Amino acid sequence: MTSISKYIALFTISYYLIGLGCTHQSKDLPIPTAKKAKKLKPLPGFLQQRIAGVDGVNYARYEAALEQALLDRTINKEKKDLPEWQSLGPLNIGGRVTDIAIHPQDEQTIYVAGASGGVFKLTEMGEQMTPIFDEQKSLSIGDIAIAPSNKNILYVGTGEANAGGGSITYDGIGIFKSTNAGETWSHIGLDNTRNIGRIVVDPKDPNRVYVGAMGSLFKDNPERGVFRSVDGGETWEHVLGLTDSTGCIDLIVHPTQANILYASMWERVRRPDRRKYGGASCGLYRSKDGGTTWEEMTNGLPQSDLGRIGISQCKAQPNILYAIYADESGDFKGIFKTTNGGKKWFQIYDKQLTQMYASYGWWFGNIRVDPHDPDVIYALGLDVYKSEDGGLSWQNISQNAVHYDQHAMQILESNPQIAFLGNDGGLYMTQNGGEEWLHYPYLPITQFYTCKFHPTDSNQLFGGSQDNGVLRSVSIKDQQWNMMHDGDGMEVLVDPNNPKLVYASYQYGQFSRSLDGGEQFIDATWGIAEEDPKNWNTPVVMDPVNSQVFYYGTNRLYRSENGAASWQVISPPFTKTYQNNGSILSSSIVYGTITTIAIAANNNQVIYIGTDDGQVFASFDGGVGWTDVGTHLPNKWVSRIAIDPTDYKKVYLSFSGYRKADEGAYVFQSQDNGQHWTDITNNLPQAPVNDLLIDPQQPNILYIATDVGVYQGDIHQQKWQLLGNGLPIVPVTDLDLHKASRKLAAATYGRSIYQLDLP
Repeated sequence: MTSISKYIALFTISYYLIGLGCTHQSKDLPIPTAKKAKKLKPLPGFLQQRIAGVDGVNYARYEAALEQALLDRTINKEKKDLPEWQSLGPLNIGGRVTDIAIHPQDEQTIYVAGASGGVFKLTEMGEQMTPIFDEQKSLSIGDIAIAPSNKNILYVGTGEANAGGGSITYDGIGIFKSTNAGETWSHIGLDNTRNIGRIVVDPKDPNRVYVGAMGSLFKDNPERGVFRSVDGGETWEHVLGLTDSTGCIDLIVHPTQANILYASMWERVRRPDRRKYGGASCGLYRSKDGGTTWEEMTNGLPQSDLGRIGISQCKAQPNILYAIYADESGDFKGIFKTTNGGKKWFQIYDKQLTQMYASYGWWFGNIRVDPHDPDVIYALGLDVYKSEDGGLSWQNISQNAVHYDQHAMQILESNPQIAFLGNDGGLYMTQNGGEEWLHYPYLPITQFYTCKFHPTDSNQLFGGSQDNGVLRSVSIKDQQWNMMHDGDGMEVLVDPNNPKLVYASYQYGQFSRSLDGGEQFIDATWGIAEEDPKNWNTPVVMDPVNSQVFYYGTNRLYRSENGAASWQVISPPFTKTYQNNGSILSSSIVYGTITTIAIAANNNQVIYIGTDDGQVFASFDGGVGWTDVGTHLPNKWVSRIAIDPTDYKKVYLSFSGYRKADEGAYVFQSQDNGQHWTDITNNLPQAPVNDLLIDPQQPNILYIATDVGVYQGDIHQQKWQLLGNGLPIVPVTDLDLHKASRKLAAATYGRSIYQLDLP
């Protein structure tokens, strides 16, 4: 089957509703002096510069963790008796696609980048998307580029450049190259760029490559801006850099005059309690000498209140370019056009697009132009808008036809009516200019926060997923799932005594219950104060002894004794602060919240909570009194607390420093109710830890979910080894064990759900 028309018959049209987020700006950064310069030259010795102190150590430590994770997989492959992880999908739901690459001389081959799921290849318009990047150390992908002069030469930039709202994205480890269409890869540097906005290749010289880098997501670093290589990635020059918080999010090389380039620079700061997605150093730059010097284009372009900017060029008439702007707060600012290569710009009619960013334009920022007709424009935001008259009028061509949140688009040069679209729901295709869209149901790249087995049926699973709602399996064999509840799905709880009672949470503490097995849901937050700060993934747990008792965490703890019909506060505020030095905190910038709750199975009067600002408290009388048991523990995000099911005095907890740019692993044990703690991290790879699970049948065995896979070990020996074979290096966010069948499920953030049969 080699024709597009035959392949279309295999598609099913689908769309999914999601919850929307927003963000607020924080204090402005100082105006960079480089902003005022007309021409900018490369920073001397840039590649020799490194951040001193702990940050540099963190980079090296994380690189070592990835190397260890890769080595552990190599060693495990030699052990024939190890169990294999099995992918359970879903295939039909999809997940966030960050880029699509198609070579004009081979339009039957499509490369698709998953935000945190690696690179997939579709050949001859077949029925299977094949992963071709799984053996690499990072599956977080920012961009893919194919050399125009050689379809077999590919460049992949790791690290998703989208900043995330309440959710997070993952840093990468630089640039990879393939000279055989993705069969093998080599790592070619720029490790500390961390997130890649765009890669472009000289139209005639496949060794002349330009990289637009955004830098680390959670800290400032100077390795951001535009980089150039003239030897296929053997060496790199930093040719455009503004500040240590300003990177390059979009980049264009002229199709016939390769010395002309255009770069979009974006100022971006993100911390657990502060975000700034715009600033004075945002702007559009042009180089006429192959990137050696740059000048900012200002004639007709906005100069204040700037956020993310996307650019696009008409291949047939390359003097015509379009730029799409967001403002600092994330609202749509305008679309600007030049007809003389950037000498002068003017704003086109865009009044119909004022709501297209839905207040979070930092999540989008792309625009596309028909390769032959410069009047045909596609603006990508929450939906896709199309103009066929140069911007005089616009039509929403994706609403109710595809998933929301558009990130990538590739238009075929041979027939511009055919285009491929990537969004938070996967890959779509149209063959009539956007009148109809068809979904590719073959991408296992759903980003899961949680997973949960049905208590009486190990063949049915539930999971909360990023932008794809609360999902449940329909057919494990065929990897088919459906949506049970929309929004950004989080916790799923099923009453073991009455499986018809299903509870589901979604972003920022929204919580519902179902009395009919998940067919219909009603709100279950009566009694929880609206003004309380609620984490993006607000923890909700069911008492292991009494399934009618629930606990819910804001900055204080709530309890329900009637199946979540109503709630009462049972604690004071735990967190140190709910403020950010005067900046505004909103529903999308929340800090100072409970992140994990644990109830002892053999004494449900014992309760532990952990917070995002490093607090750990315990109650030994059902919530009447509380003891601070985290005084001498790291001041980091508490990711999980687990209590020994046979001995409530034994407790384990993990921390994640990822949101503070700390890639280390932190696992602690206490045998005396938290009075004393022992660091048991030992030989665990130095990567953030997300979940701890104690084996209920072997309480001395601990399973640890990390950003580089699942590890297990005997608690007494405190030595950890990679669990099983077949799980790529992808963040594992949650674990669940079905006791009767001994099946272990792993929720991954980018490669859907995996399952392993334990002994």
